Amino acid sequence: MSLVVIGRDGVINEEVPGGVKSLAQWVPIEGSIDAIAKLSKFGFTVVIATNQPGLGEGSLELDQLEAIHNTLRDRVETRGGNIAGIFYCPHRADEQCHCRKPNTGLIDAIELELQAPIHEVPLIGHRQSDVELALATGATPLLVRTGQGVHTAQHYTNTGSTNTNSTNTNTPPEIFNSLSDAADYVIRFF
Repeated sequence: MSLVVIGRDGVINEEVPGGVKSLAQWVPIEGSIDAIAKLSKFGFTVVIATNQPGLGEGSLELDQLEAIHNTLRDRVETRGGNIAGIFYCPHRADEQCHCRKPNTGLIDAIELELQAPIHEVPLIGHRQSDVELALATGATPLLVRTGQGVHTAQHYTNTGSTNTNSTNTNTPPEIFNSLSDAADYVIRFF
């Protein structure tokens, strides 16, 4: 199984201040749905890993989250692709849970459910926490310049790696303009 892990907000869909709270606020980034479908068509098992603290804060209802995820799945399936799973952390940042990125709980859940090791699997995100998660789990970090990615990428292009995690190899992640560009790279090199 060739696995790829993708963040949601800021990678697949536009970020909204305070988080996407309804289907009406969920707007896919141009090309992202096609990129997921393309990965799937090339034989990759695509999973989504996302922090959704609005659930813990009470500002996002579970039925709204499910509506967003069902719409995401439907749009990918309409283009001939598949999402094998959507894993989310419902906790607020101050709860110190094990599953909120960059902690490894979401990846642990993915490995357990799919019975697939994450080591060297591409993990596509836009925040420093995505890079840290990839490094902590042995995945390969790929950074996109959508969402917060422009800001995150500046840390690497201006000063080199800023990650102080003990697993840091001081090698910056590969950086792409979009999920579409990252997907093409994954197809070619993974």
